[in-house]
Amino acid sequence: MIIATAALAAVHLSITAAYWMVLWVVQLVIYPQFLRVPGDAFAAYHREHCRRMGWVVAPLFAAEGITALALAWSLWADQPYWQGASIGLFLLGHGITFAVFVPLHRRWENGPVPRGDLQKAVRLNWLRVAVGTARLAAVAGAFAVYFL
Repeated sequence: MIIATAALAAVHLSITAAYWMVLWVVQLVIYPQFLRVPGDAFAAYHREHCRRMGWVVAPLFAAEGITALALAWSLWADQPYWQGASIGLFLLGHGITFAVFVPLHRRWENGPVPRGDLQKAVRLNWLRVAVGTARLAAVAGAFAVYFL
């Protein structure tokens, strides 16, 4: 059982790290690059961005959620700190995504996009980066406590 749980925890840590890297790429590359797309080309550019990014983030989101729940019911069921940090930060980070960024992206689908919206996304995304970084630290910390 401990070997299976360790493998699940390692997979979860890897998925969390991969999602964390996506957050940083969005913050440092993608959102700032949006500011350089000409207004008349933005809607088409953005639709293609969303289509392609969906193939990256949807599987990570699903896998991270599934493995987080599996770990919460097995390894961390008796550890409220790790369980709370893992699940709580997962819900907070993705809650921010669905409450703030999904509506922003939906508004951008048809362009033109107000430059202020793009600048707002760059600023607000720091919150997602911070939550994702805290989540990665919590998951890595739990992994170290249990398996190293």
